[in-house]
Amino acid sequence: VYMGADNVDSFLPAPHSIIKVSNFSSPTQLADYLLYLSAHDEIYRKYFWWKSSGFDKLSINWKKQMQECAYWLDDKVSINYCVVLI
Repeated sequence: VYMGADNVDSFLPAPHSIIKVSNFSSPTQLADYLLYLSAHDEIYRKYFWWKSSGFDKLSINWKKQMQECAYWLDDKVSINYCVVLI
């Protein structure tokens, strides 16, 4: 669940990878959706599909961020380590 800058979409690893508070008209609507997800594991897991989809399917911005992370760490770490940092 994310509440913050509206331009977060350009920094996400993939579409449908967060639940944006701004997409809901009220805290009650958000809470209802979270309760719905807690009762429907298959739908909840769709928010994490990108973690197992492979590097090639991630968004361009996310790939760039991970590559920059590896560059600044002198390529001494794997891209997977940078995913944890970001």
